[in-house]
Amino acid sequence: MAEAPLVDATTPATFDAHASSYDDVALSVVGRVFRDRVRDELRPFVAPGKRVFDLGCGTGLDALWFAAHGCDVTAIDVSPAMVAACAARVERAAKSQLVRTVEGDLDHLDLLDAAGEQADVIVSNFGVINCLTELPTFAAAISRALAPDGTVVLVSMAPWCPPELFQGLLGRNRELLQRRRTLDLREGDDRGVPGYDGLPVRYLSARDIERAVSRSLKVRSSYAIGTALPTFEQRALVEERPRLLSALRRLDRWAERPAARFGIGDHHVIVLEQAS
Repeated sequence: MAEAPLVDATTPATFDAHASSYDDVALSVVGRVFRDRVRDELRPFVAPGKRVFDLGCGTGLDALWFAAHGCDVTAIDVSPAMVAACAARVERAAKSQLVRTVEGDLDHLDLLDAAGEQADVIVSNFGVINCLTELPTFAAAISRALAPDGTVVLVSMAPWCPPELFQGLLGRNRELLQRRRTLDLREGDDRGVPGYDGLPVRYLSARDIERAVSRSLKVRSSYAIGTALPTFEQRALVEERPRLLSALRRLDRWAERPAARFGIGDHHVIVLEQAS
């Protein structure tokens, strides 16, 4: 019997449809704050010559950032439109010699490098792992692809987002209040929430991920983003209010560690290494 795929069949078409507008969100004020916080975590592991696997590369914002620091990047995405946008961005920046784009799903991690060389850094940013169906299988593949002293950074959409819940309560929006659900991966819970154009999305906390990947990887640290900062959808609240943005950003940093422990935040950032 064939193994179940790690990526839902609807995923490529869903992200193809959003490729042209992806940067509108990613390069918004909130998008840049969120991404900068993840890069703060990545920066100590980035140096010229480091091998990076960017899983779910989207339009190439992170791939180009790694290349600007001299890294050798393999950028993979299941969406042909996203891969094309990534390749175009890299070519415009004259970094094609440092970035190789691969169209494919995350079932094919073992094939990313024909020579079998392992990555120093593996990153999957902003919710890619929420679209996966088999996290333990994914973690095992990452472990094989990761150098012995390598680092993995996964960014997951978390189960409980205070700004989103507040907006739902204020607007009496039941759909918004019920958008995210906590899953018990130990029991094989495979519920999905059609929260992104019908694409099944599984909202996972740092603890959910730690539990699911524990046979292959161990957690070095975790923290939350978006406990106080508005969501991408609410970004207009701070786009013309720099003082409010600064205050919420400070509050977000203060709350990020306890928020991760309690499963709250817009996203959770999980830093992992090889299990001993």
